[in-house]
Parts: sequence; structure tokens; C-alpha cells
Amino acid sequence: MSLRQEFVHLASQDTLTMTELCQRFNISRQTGYKWLNRGENALSDQSRRPASSPSKTPAAMEQEVVRLRQAHPRWGGRKIRRRLQDLGFEAVPQPSTVTDILHRHNLILPADSAMSQPWKRFEHDQPNVLWQMDFKGHFDTLEKERCSPLTVLDDHSRFSILLRACGLTDTTTVQAGLREAFGHYGLPLRINTDNGSPWGSPGSPGQLTELAVWLIRLGIRISYSRPYHPQTNGKDERFHRTLKAEVLNGRSFATQQHVQQELDAGAPYITASARMRRSAWTHRSAATGRAPGRIHRSCRSRSTARMTWYCGSRRMVSYALKDDTSGSRMHFMGCWLRHAQSRAKTAYLNSGLPIIASSPLT
Repeated sequence: MSLRQEFVHLASQDTLTMTELCQRFNISRQTGYKWLNRGENALSDQSRRPASSPSKTPAAMEQEVVRLRQAHPRWGGRKIRRRLQDLGFEAVPQPSTVTDILHRHNLILPADSAMSQPWKRFEHDQPNVLWQMDFKGHFDTLEKERCSPLTVLDDHSRFSILLRACGLTDTTTVQAGLREAFGHYGLPLRINTDNGSPWGSPGSPGQLTELAVWLIRLGIRISYSRPYHPQTNGKDERFHRTLKAEVLNGRSFATQQHVQQELDAGAPYITASARMRRSAWTHRSAATGRAPGRIHRSCRSRSTARMTWYCGSRRMVSYALKDDTSGSRMHFMGCWLRHAQSRAKTAYLNSGLPIIASSPLT
């Protein structure tokens, strides 16, 4: 016989008052009367679940959360919530509620939860102050072509500056990709890479490579990651992880051109192709609630880095004058196009230096 049953049995005998009986069992009178009203056969613990939950997430919304998670297994609660808002859904649940839904449907593994530990993050205050650059690990196409995606990421916004499928990993290939990036976004203040080829000289530490000399002559500072510490380029390494999970895993590609097509068309949330740069997403977008492309675009006009951009309907341009012998440069930033041409012409006539870079955004 349980204590509750014993209490009800003694109370039914009328040998003790309710106050004395409740004191003996060390319970309140309210609890005593509640047990007595239930009877001996209804004394088990009852569910504390409310009879109704007005704030419960609708079943249709819960199905949308599950659908997005199944389509993108690497997305978490914050990114799924932001995507639902962009799709026009109203009354979208908070990220913590989305995460609870994923747990209820067994869509978050314990190993994934263990990996989601907070890290101390470092980032520069403005776009184009630092770019991180590296090659994603190579893989073979069906035609036995070796493909190594070249990635360039902005440190502040995590915006994908460049994502190109490359066959070779030499200096010429990197220069071609960087010229495209410079034409769209101008020159960063600094680029960080690891110590492997073609960035550094593993066999001769401290010796500048052909690529490093080319960047330095453009006025770009070069820095290298600490040996055996890939976390120095951690944002780009994390981008490679997202790239692998969203695009490369479990897929086969016929040629390098096929790889590039899939990077441009099949990965709209991480790609940096020309038509998608303005709305590109990486995992950073979930943390900020804004797409990296929008962060990069809205902040770079305040950056001290050398770049070109559109300002309203007027095209803005940066001119760089370089002396091939001394390496001196003259920059005209933020000049309206109609004034920049005349100022560049005057500077050219006064200095005798050839204009080597004129990169309006096209």
C-alpha cells in the first residue's frame, strides 16, 4: 500500500481530523483533500501536460522545418528560421523552437550537438581588410581530370569573393582568379594563406614566391598561417566544410566545366558566381541574420580598403598609378566618374607614370 492509499484509507475511518492526518503525513490540507477526492484507485501521478497549447507551432510550419532540414542536413535552427522568413512565411518560430523540432524528429545527432561548442571568434571591422585564400582538397572527375576549387573569403562578412573550379594549382591559375576578384571588388589590404605551394615556399621558409611578389607589387600585404595550424585560416576551412556538405558529397562530375556549373547553379547559398554574389549565404549568415553578400556590400563603402563599387545610380572608380621602378602609387578613391578621368589624366601628365589599373565594376 502506498502512502497516498494509506492516507485515503485512514481518512475514510474518521478516527483523525484532516488537520491531524495531514500533519502526520507532512502534507498540506489542500493536497490531502485532493487525494481524498480522487479515491484509492486514482492516486497515481497524473500528466502535467496542459489541456491546450495556444502557442504550439502549427503542424504545417513544423513540416516545413523538417522539409528544409532534410533538403539541407547541415542547416541549423537560425538558418532554417531565416530561410522561412525569406520564403514569406509568417509567425516563424524562434531558432530555439526550430532546434527543438529537429530534436523531436531525430534530425540532430548527438555527435552534431557535441560539435556545436562555442568558439572565440576573431574578425576584422570592415570588408576587404583581410581575405583568406586556399584550395579545397582535390577530387577527380569522371574524365579523370583533377579538380581543385579555389576559394577566397572575406574575413569580416564571410562573403565568398571567389569560387572557381581549377585543374592546376599554380601561380598562373591563382592570378587569373584574383584578377577577376579584383575587377569586381578591388584590392584588399591583406591576404592570408597557408604555407604550401603556390602561396609559400615550404622548402625555403621566408622566401617570397612569384605569387607573393606579384601581390606585394600590387600593394597587398601577405601573411601566412602558423605551420600546422589551419585554424588561422579557419573561416575558409569552415567554408570548405560547407562546400563539401552542400555540393560535393555523394556526387559525381563529368568535367571541370560541370563542376563549375554546379558551383554556380546548384549551390546558391554558398556560391560566389557573378549573378549570385549579392545574395550568397554561408553559415555566417545564420549567426548575423543577414546574407554575407549584403554585409559585404553595405559595409565596404565605409572601409579604408582600396575597392570599386556602385553608389546609387552613379558608377564609382578607383585609379592606381604605379612607377615600375619605385613601386609608388597614387590612388583616387570615391571620385565621380566624370571627375576621376580628368584627375587621372592630370596626374598622369604631371608624374609621367603609366596607368596600370582602372577597374570599374562591370
